Amino acid sequence: AIEPVLGAVRPLGRTRLCPADAKMGWVAVCALREVGREPVRHSLPDGTDIVLIRHGGRLLAMSNSCPHKKASLHRSGDIEDLGGDLGLCLRCPKHKSKFGGGLFVSFATGKCTTRRQCSRSDGVAAWAVPTYQTKEDDGVIFVRRLPGHAAPEPA
Repeated sequence: AIEPVLGAVRPLGRTRLCPADAKMGWVAVCALREVGREPVRHSLPDGTDIVLIRHGGRLLAMSNSCPHKKASLHRSGDIEDLGGDLGLCLRCPKHKSKFGGGLFVSFATGKCTTRRQCSRSDGVAAWAVPTYQTKEDDGVIFVRRLPGHAAPEPA
């Protein structure tokens, strides 16, 4: 079970968000066991939806909202490593066949891209979603938004 504690969320039990972590923007999200190799959605105390996944022993998190039409990214089962700076990406479930083979969002950078070059590729490359640093402590996943990962909206 999860209960709110001073603007953070913590599982019932002994794990608490220490004041130093709270000042640094860390928020408890869920139990470690809740996140696996498939994307899962969780809400932060401020109402922000994020998507989390475990890949290669790492926990990854980003906004759960496609910047184009606000589709929930966690509903996509399409996870691909596009390499380079983008790394592991989720394909938007609403845009699987649009934008040159789909609109992909990077867990590493929050940037969007298309699989193949198309007439909208340059515009898509300007879009981004917020990404989150993750850490695990005593079976609880904590996240904090990475600075500088703003979310430009489509024009």
